[in-house]
Amino acid sequence: MSRYQGTNSKLDTWLQYNRLIEAEHFFENLDVLVIKDITHSKGDFSSFVIRSTGERTNYAVENGTHYFLLNGEIQVLDDERLPVEAYYISTFVMKKTGEKRDDQGNLREESFEGTDSSDYLFDVKFREE
Repeated sequence: MSRYQGTNSKLDTWLQYNRLIEAEHFFENLDVLVIKDITHSKGDFSSFVIRSTGERTNYAVENGTHYFLLNGEIQVLDDERLPVEAYYISTFVMKKTGEKRDDQGNLREESFEGTDSSDYLFDVKFREE
């Protein structure tokens, strides 16, 4: 069983509402990703993070791992095709880096770091379009 926890954050800039995605369309694309399968392929991690602003943006992140969704399929996005305009979802797994236990052996603190990040773009507009 998968469990998701949603959080929000305060932004330093005003979003352009005409560039925001509708929630239903966002979750339709999130369903295509099957996040558990994607992160499981990176190893056995206890948790992972899904992050998105929901804003359509110019995307030009080179030398990373990025994919795009097209007709329900996940395809590799090569750096040569950048920049593009799209919505995107960033994912990364949380790798445990340490823990502290008390004298009775009870777990008191855990440390994690984000690793193995990937970006998934959708509704992509390529330069040649």
